[in-house]
Amino acid sequence: MSQANRSGGAARIAAIVLMAATALVTLVSGAGTYCAAFNPEAYDSMAALIPYKWLYQIFVVVTVGLGLAGGGVVYGLIRGRAWSYRAALITLVVIIVAAGLHIVTSRLLRGKSMPNDLRLYVAALTLLAFVVLPRLWKGIFTGADAGGNGGPRTAAGLSLCVAGLLAVTAPAWASAGHWLHGQNLVLEWLGPLLVGGSALLLAGLGLLAWTRPVPAAQPARP
Repeated sequence: MSQANRSGGAARIAAIVLMAATALVTLVSGAGTYCAAFNPEAYDSMAALIPYKWLYQIFVVVTVGLGLAGGGVVYGLIRGRAWSYRAALITLVVIIVAAGLHIVTSRLLRGKSMPNDLRLYVAALTLLAFVVLPRLWKGIFTGADAGGNGGPRTAAGLSLCVAGLLAVTAPAWASAGHWLHGQNLVLEWLGPLLVGGSALLLAGLGLLAWTRPVPAAQPARP
């Protein structure tokens, strides 16, 4: 394999990993909006959201749906499906628009919007990668060898590992805006985050181990 093909494959893997990170952050953000959407009465800091519960409930459904759609796009990219690149662009644009609306609404009503800002930043970075990289390496997403370019198992393994790490560390990076009376509300989701994140991480490590070449057997000495 030429150096150009290797670098293009590495760029493709990096973009897929970014897409996986975007999907996971979007999914966690949607789940984390549950308290504002369905139980703002329990928190003094969310009193302004009570008349707008219906809007935040829409945010939850849309954001979780986009996170799941992002996961489907990651699968399509890894398998080299013809529709996956266009689907990635559309999904990322919709994530950015939805996150922007959520951020503006929260800042107007509560004066703060974190950690939803992170979802916007990660999606914007990923969209930039998907726009720029195909101009540097032609066909890395849409070429005939897209399914094999960059190692599908490596891409899948790294994507699962990154998603797993983001899930298990969510109580740290998603804590902004979720502190109340000295308590990190993200910890209410600690069980699912640890179980789901650990499962993703183990699956990713398993795939990465599977991709290691098996050394050729040495001939027995006489």
